[in-house]
Amino acid sequence: MKNFDNNQCPNCGHRFSNMEMLFWGLSKTSNCPGCEIELSVNKDRILILWVIGIIAIIPIKLNVNLDSLQGWVIFAIFIVIFCMLAIRMQKLEIKNKS
Repeated sequence: MKNFDNNQCPNCGHRFSNMEMLFWGLSKTSNCPGCEIELSVNKDRILILWVIGIIAIIPIKLNVNLDSLQGWVIFAIFIVIFCMLAIRMQKLEIKNKS
């Protein structure tokens, strides 16, 4: 069995861009352009990611003053880090393995 990164098709190894991985769940197409196999994202990893994000945003909102530029910069940095984490945590899997 081949060992591919999280952003590669587990069947053929086609590499998806970071933007494709970030918005994978919003995409209407779930077929790999390399081998046409149907792919999905591991739902457990996405659930964990959302839980982490919600838990992390509560103390940021309570401790950061969004009336200042510094507060918005801190919030923007959190969003960027959260998006990078989302890209890394998603793992493509073959849907309906036979």
